Amino acid sequence: MSNTWRPRDVAGVLLIVGAITMAYHKKESQTAAPEAPQYKMGEILLPDYAHSDTLIVVNAPALNREIVNAETDGEINEVLHKHCAVTGKSVK
Repeated sequence: MSNTWRPRDVAGVLLIVGAITMAYHKKESQTAAPEAPQYKMGEILLPDYAHSDTLIVVNAPALNREIVNAETDGEINEVLHKHCAVTGKSVK
């Protein structure tokens, strides 16, 4: 019996190793959840694509809790304006 590796044997081993590596990498990337932003009291939020006002965070715990569920730009804008003060306007 010969101890030489034929090209198809090498290709088969590489295919198996590649499949295992891809499965491990896919499992690793699925377990990492995206981290939600953590706003702080008094933090200033400059205008961006989701809102056009300069905002100051006045209720950070509620904002951090609700911003996770906001998916669209409109929902993000609504949550931000609900828990932040717009600069130049008085807060009641």
